[in-house]
Amino acid sequence: MRLIYVTDVHGDFERVKQLLYETVADVYIIAGDLADISFFTAGTAGRYHDLQTYFHGLRRGRGKTATNLEDFVDGLLEDPGLSSDIAEKGTRYRHDTLHARRVLRQNCRLLENMISLKLEGHVFCLAGNHDMDLRYTALRDRDLHLVCREAGPLRIAGYGGAGGTTPGIPERYRLTYRAGNGIDEGNNEMYRFFKETGPHVIVSHQPAYGIHDFVSPMGETGSLALRRYCDTHPVLLCLTGHLHDEWGVEEESGTVYLNPSHFGKITRSRGRISEGGFFHDVELDEDGVARIRHRKLADGKIYDLVVHDRKEGRWHQEVVDRGRYGALLEGRNYESGRKDAPGGPANYLGMDLQGFYAMFQPPRSGEVTAAIDEAVRLLEAELPENVAVDVMAGSQPRESVKPGKGLDLVLYLRCGLAEGVPCSSGKAAVCPSCIEATRKISDILWEKFDFSIVDCIDLHRVEQSILEGNYECQFTQRFVSYRSMGRIAGKAVVVPVEDLLASHGEYLREIEGSIRSYFSIFMNTVQHTRSFQKYESRLKAIGITVPEPIARMLRSHLKDG
Repeated sequence: MRLIYVTDVHGDFERVKQLLYETVADVYIIAGDLADISFFTAGTAGRYHDLQTYFHGLRRGRGKTATNLEDFVDGLLEDPGLSSDIAEKGTRYRHDTLHARRVLRQNCRLLENMISLKLEGHVFCLAGNHDMDLRYTALRDRDLHLVCREAGPLRIAGYGGAGGTTPGIPERYRLTYRAGNGIDEGNNEMYRFFKETGPHVIVSHQPAYGIHDFVSPMGETGSLALRRYCDTHPVLLCLTGHLHDEWGVEEESGTVYLNPSHFGKITRSRGRISEGGFFHDVELDEDGVARIRHRKLADGKIYDLVVHDRKEGRWHQEVVDRGRYGALLEGRNYESGRKDAPGGPANYLGMDLQGFYAMFQPPRSGEVTAAIDEAVRLLEAELPENVAVDVMAGSQPRESVKPGKGLDLVLYLRCGLAEGVPCSSGKAAVCPSCIEATRKISDILWEKFDFSIVDCIDLHRVEQSILEGNYECQFTQRFVSYRSMGRIAGKAVVVPVEDLLASHGEYLREIEGSIRSYFSIFMNTVQHTRSFQKYESRLKAIGITVPEPIARMLRSHLKDG
C-alpha cells in the first residue's frame, strides 16, 4: 500500500494538482496549512490584523475574553451609545471578516475542484492554524479533524489546528484547539478522540512533544497528549507539520513520525521566499512501514532526496540527491539557485483571462487585429463624450463578409438618471442609457463590422463599490476583467474610475485575486466537464453566477448548450 503525505500547502494549489497528476497512490493526505492568508493581499491581511489587535484589547478590557471576537464586535455595534470611531472600526472589521470567510471558502472550493479530478485513491485533508473549519467548506467530505476514515486496511484519524492564535484568521471560523499542554488526558479532546477510534495513522498539524517540535528560544513545543498516546498505543504513522524547519523521519516506541517540511512556497522574514515542494512517499506492507522516500516536486518533476528502507528491523538511509538534500539541510533554495529569492505575488490576471477567452475565440489573425484597430479608431471619432467601449476579438465565429468578424464590445457609461444614482437594472437590454448608446454605436459601425455588445458596465456602481470596499460587486469584477483584455475607445470616460482604483491599491489587488481564483476554477472545470448544465451547477455551488456573455461562450463550446 502506498501513501503520499504533504503538509503546509500555503495556497500553492497548482503544485498539489501537479502532484496528483504525476503520482499514483492508494492514499493522499493533504494536511494544513492549506491556505496562506485569508485575503488575497498582505496589506489587507495586515489591516485586518490591526483591527483584530484593537478589538482584542477592547475585549480584554471589558472582561469578555470568553466571547469570540466576531460576536464581541457584533455586540458592540448594537450599543446606541458607541463612539463613532469604534463603530467605524467595528463595521470595517465585520465587513472584512465576511470577505475573509469568502476567500477561505473559495480557496477550499478551488482545492476540492482540483482534487475531484483525481479518480484513483483516497484523498483526505486536515485544517491547520491558517485555515477555517473544513466542515463548512467544499472539503467537508475529506476532512480528518475529529474524523476517522478507512482506506483499505488502514484507519486514519486527524486533529487539526494548533495552539495559539493565528493573525488574520477570524475566530468565528477557525478550528478551536482543545488539545493544549496542561489539559489532563481525561479532558484533552485529541487524546480522547484517538483513544475512542484507535487509528493506525494519525494526522496532526501540531507535532508531538519532543519530535520535530523545537522552536528557539522556547525549546520543545509539541503536544504532550499526542506523544503520550503514540507511546502507549499501536500507531504505525504519526504525520505532522506546522514547523517547516523541523522536518525528518524518526521512530519512537514503534511509531514512525514524519514531517516532510513545507509543500507550498512560504514567505519568511524580510520577504524571503522558500521554494518548498517537499513530501513523503510511504510504502506499507503486512509488517508495517517498509520504505519512506523524502521527495521534492519542482518545475513539474519529482526528485528523490533520501530513501529510508527498513531492513531486519532497522532503518537504513540513502541520500539520493545530495544537491537538493544539502540545500534543504542548509535552509536555502536549490531550484532558484539563490538563497533569498525575491518575494511578492505577481499579477497574472491578464494572462489568466486571455487564456480563458482563447478557449472560445478563433486565433487572432492580422485581419482581426486590424479590424479591432479600425473599430477603435471609428468609435474614438464619433462616440458620445459620456460613453466608452472596450473592443475584443469575438467569442464565436460568425459568417460574414465584413472584416471585423465576431468583434465583442463592452459598454462603459453612467446609467443613472441623476449623478451618483446607479442603474437599477444593470442590463443592457432594458437600460435606457445602454439602449441609446447601443443605437449610436450601431450607426457608427454597422456598415463595416459584424459585432455584438456583450456587456454594459455602470461606472457609478463601480465607483460606489470601490468607496465602500465592496469586494463582491460583480460590476467591478467585470470592469477589472474587461479592462485587462480590451482595446479602449473613449478612454477619458473610464480614466477617473481607473484612477480611483489605483488609489485603492489593496482593494484592487483583492478584486484581482478573487477574479483569478474564479477563473482558476473555470479553467479546471471546463477542461473536464463537457456539459454546460453540469459546469454551471458546479459554479453555482460556490456562489458564482456566470455572466451571460461567458455563458454564451460556454454553451457554444460545451456539448449540450
